[in-house]
Amino acid sequence: MKKLLVSSGIENIIPLGKTFERLGYQVKVFDYNLAVSPVDEFFFKPANNILRALHISRDKPLGRTSRFKSDRYRIDRLRCLIREFSPDMFLHERGPALPAELLRDSKTEYGVKLTVAWWTKGLQWVDMAIRDAELYDYYFFIHRSFVDECRKAGRDNCFYLPYAVDKDVFAKVDLSQCDRDRFGCDVAFVGGWFPNRQEIMENIISGSDIRLKIWGPKWRKKNILRPKIFKSVSGKGLYGSDLVKQYAAAKINLNISKWIGKSDSGLNLRIFEIPRCGGFLLTDYIEELGEFYDVGKEIETYRDIEELRDKIGFYLKNDPARRDIAAKGYEKAMKLPGWEERIREMMDIVPDSGGLSRNA
Repeated sequence: MKKLLVSSGIENIIPLGKTFERLGYQVKVFDYNLAVSPVDEFFFKPANNILRALHISRDKPLGRTSRFKSDRYRIDRLRCLIREFSPDMFLHERGPALPAELLRDSKTEYGVKLTVAWWTKGLQWVDMAIRDAELYDYYFFIHRSFVDECRKAGRDNCFYLPYAVDKDVFAKVDLSQCDRDRFGCDVAFVGGWFPNRQEIMENIISGSDIRLKIWGPKWRKKNILRPKIFKSVSGKGLYGSDLVKQYAAAKINLNISKWIGKSDSGLNLRIFEIPRCGGFLLTDYIEELGEFYDVGKEIETYRDIEELRDKIGFYLKNDPARRDIAAKGYEKAMKLPGWEERIREMMDIVPDSGGLSRNA
């Protein structure tokens, strides 16, 4: 049995781990979101917040070179796990950058035969991705355009691999009255705060009586002086069955990609999750959408804020049209690949984890 170490964040660590186990691997997982240094969390960060508020040491944060900073602490934890487990293959969903030294040592000292990365960050970091691809044997992108850029830069180890859906979690559910009270709304958005997302929320809620619910980190902090948005924030995040219920209960599920403004490529998880739960998806337009859905019939899209406002208004007033698109989107989503199919695609490209390294 081949040994695999998966490094990923909170959304994907469980489906990635259990998928590889189903495919016959002995798997250990490393959730980099949980690898947080207590010293950094409870001392350096609060102290630096105070210093920033006082306009002190902005460019030189306290503890920036300390081994107890979370980025160094995370690498140390991962190094220990690689050394102890000695996997045949290491898969890093990118995610935080890993130093070249760690990847080199994983092969020369810890028995790793193949290193694989899956870039799921935004388009604004294309130069970083091209440099990063040199460090791994195989490098996958959820953005088709990134593969073209890497190939132009001479990286022949780069491949397109879009996201999938966790079929064990995302499915239609029956909502109780309690669920409808908690999650029911006109428009729901699940995701962290970003400036572009703030701008969109301010525009769609301005001068309207839309019942908006926002779930994600930093929204309350960033909207203390904007009571209308502040009241719409329902929590710091949603996961698992609660996330499924939100998708099912909202009239419109809004998707705003982190990389909007350069949103010509790359589909996030919401594209696959929302329709599979029977929810109506309204998302910023991405070129690859047409590979998966009949746009306008199975999901809806917008290209700017004006179009977004128009479509929110139209579909809130036209229940039959909205429900028809959600129903057709659900039918299509049920046919789309899940994690097992997607990982099999990856392993069709990557040789068996006992194979030869391209960078040996």
